[in-house]
Amino acid sequence: MNLLRTLVLTGLAACLSVGPSLAWERQELGKQIDSLCEARFPDDWPGQTACIDIQWNALKAFSPPNPNDEQSGYLTLYLQCKNSAQSEYDVASIKACFEAKSAELTKQTRAEGERAQFEKLQIQALCHFDGMPPIEVRNNAGDGSHPVMVRVGDNAPNFGKSPGGMVFEWGGVEGADFRIDGYQIMDRRGGPIKILTGNCEAK
Repeated sequence: MNLLRTLVLTGLAACLSVGPSLAWERQELGKQIDSLCEARFPDDWPGQTACIDIQWNALKAFSPPNPNDEQSGYLTLYLQCKNSAQSEYDVASIKACFEAKSAELTKQTRAEGERAQFEKLQIQALCHFDGMPPIEVRNNAGDGSHPVMVRVGDNAPNFGKSPGGMVFEWGGVEGADFRIDGYQIMDRRGGPIKILTGNCEAK
């Protein structure tokens, strides 16, 4: 039985009426999950019941990648998680593993896209402050909500805002952990505000 196909079909079966084929695959998967939980919790009926519930809840909530998706990398991650699991029918652990790995891949892919976007933008200012790597600000005027992108040293660029002139803010949930205002930069990441002096050169 192809587990990836069964996971996809069983997820649909949870919401739709099923034909004989889907019902059979769901029944077979149920047997495998029962066996898994019985082996994991021998002579422990409550433990087996809880284990089975966890596996079925994970199955209903799990959206495995498309079996034909060989380009994005998500299918590879799914197969890695499946192969490293104690059992290929331990859907809960496979789901947790895949979600963690896929979140990291999504983050990496987004960062790569932002780096590529940053390199295409026109340089607006180059800034140097004591004790900090060089800061590069690029014009992102096409994005009304984030008119600038800021890169500190070799770190990934961040979307930022600028009310005008040599004033830029970026970083953190509110987008204001850092603020450049002419000849100084403020680090407002909790605790006392740190202020460093330097300069920004318009380009």
